Amino acid sequence: MAELTERDDLDGLWFAVGDRPRVLRALAEQAASEGFAPVALDELAPYGRWLHGEEDPSVLRYAVAPPHGGWVGVFPSQPDWDHERAPALAEILGCLACCLMLHDGDVLTVHLHDGPRLLAAHCSSPVHFDQEGPPPGELDFEPSRLLRACRTGTTREQLLEALTPPGRLDVDGRRAFAGLAELFDLGPAAGLTYAALLREDGLSLRPELAGFEHLAFRLEDEEDSDEGGGELLRFPGAREPQA
Repeated sequence: MAELTERDDLDGLWFAVGDRPRVLRALAEQAASEGFAPVALDELAPYGRWLHGEEDPSVLRYAVAPPHGGWVGVFPSQPDWDHERAPALAEILGCLACCLMLHDGDVLTVHLHDGPRLLAAHCSSPVHFDQEGPPPGELDFEPSRLLRACRTGTTREQLLEALTPPGRLDVDGRRAFAGLAELFDLGPAAGLTYAALLREDGLSLRPELAGFEHLAFRLEDEEDSDEGGGELLRFPGAREPQA
């Protein structure tokens, strides 16, 4: 199983292309379409001065992992807002894209996109978000949709087992996160976050992460920066999965 950090919140975007230069170009293209331009990291304020890290909606920062298992992992500095960009990025790349998040140390949410289409949205504990869901141990979507992202040979039963490990109240979301990351073959980067990748200066990546790419963009027209990141994905699944 993927080894996770002890952080209460984990997040990442994963693109099934295995070609990091393509992902870097897609990030730049998507940023430009919203009016963002590349900026040197040392021109920005340190990350993490506020509770959620990136307090400035006019700034986007990404740490991009080396390819693993056919995926390229992207760690955004604004996970809630940047996850909304996953369908557009998947459309540019023409691939599957997965958004994995661990909330408050015990709740997994996962969104799987095929290009711009949402294939599956799942929350391991809907009650955490004051929403109704299936009984513990059951799923609110057809598991075969997620099998498309799993390693070759993964069975429906293995996927169900990974997504529904028993927890203190319902499902152990941390174990579900680790189990799904294992079946997707995301590699050791699955247990990271943007904040966990940074040095204490809040600007540069830790020296042992020399294999990661680090890039940033800033909104050219800062009058638009108070609009935030647009509609957020609510859990489980703000949009209905599309056939």
